[in-house]
Amino acid sequence: MLWITNGYLIIGLIFGVYFILAGCSRIDPTAASAKVLVRLMWLPAALLLWPLLLTRILQVNRREGNSEVVK
Repeated sequence: MLWITNGYLIIGLIFGVYFILAGCSRIDPTAASAKVLVRLMWLPAALLLWPLLLTRILQVNRREGNSEVVK
């Protein structure tokens, strides 16, 4: 059970770093102008909620991908 929890948190940490650097602006374009300290405050939430945030980023990518194909 401990290795599952550790794996979840390690993946969450890796995703959290990606999220505060680039992922948050994919979900919300206004987040791109957020200061570094604000983004660092998002890290604990991203670490724990990474499956939900990853799903949101993938949905945005699919919508953007579909709109490019239609054009």
